[in-house]
Amino acid sequence: MLHPNIQLQFINESVGFGLIASQLIPRGTVTWVHDKFDVVITGQEMEHIEEIYKRTIIKYAYRNKHGDFIFSWDNGRFINHSFDSNTISTAYNFDIAIRDIAAGEEITCDYGCFNLPGIVNLLPENSAQRTAITPHDIILYHQIFDKKASQGLAYFDKVEQALKPIIDHEVYQKCVDIAQNKAQIDSILTCYFEEKNEVPIYRYH
Repeated sequence: MLHPNIQLQFINESVGFGLIASQLIPRGTVTWVHDKFDVVITGQEMEHIEEIYKRTIIKYAYRNKHGDFIFSWDNGRFINHSFDSNTISTAYNFDIAIRDIAAGEEITCDYGCFNLPGIVNLLPENSAQRTAITPHDIILYHQIFDKKASQGLAYFDKVEQALKPIIDHEVYQKCVDIAQNKAQIDSILTCYFEEKNEVPIYRYH
């Protein structure tokens, strides 16, 4: 479920639609949470899905540590990629703002956390050294992803969390403890799924 201050908007002809902050979203705010309405499609189920549906799932879904495809029921699936994203995925089934996001600013995330089943080649982005998303980015860059997540979680208990009712109670308390230096962050590495058979990716980048 998306944060209520995030809305769908057409970005441009190249990107298409994306997510925009309708109000200031402070650093440390949970911007999206995996919830009970999200559609979970197992790898075995994907083998029997018609190609037209499979393409849509691969384009918009991410995968969890079990290799299940998670297809967001709301506009969360329209979040766009950036190597310099203002949110990051965590090991806690939610994304978090890692810096203040101004009203009117696009919400972005790093698809490297998504366990994508194939390689996505991208155009160079500012000073980013990466030019592609691979199925193994969590292995390659988990330390970078974890550092960014830590930057957001440090403010977890200092901002209003509109999505608190959706977050598991134990997870919420763990994140409060992390913010108060009473617990260590769990690495995104725990979410890695080893892809053995890469498939074509149909994302627009």
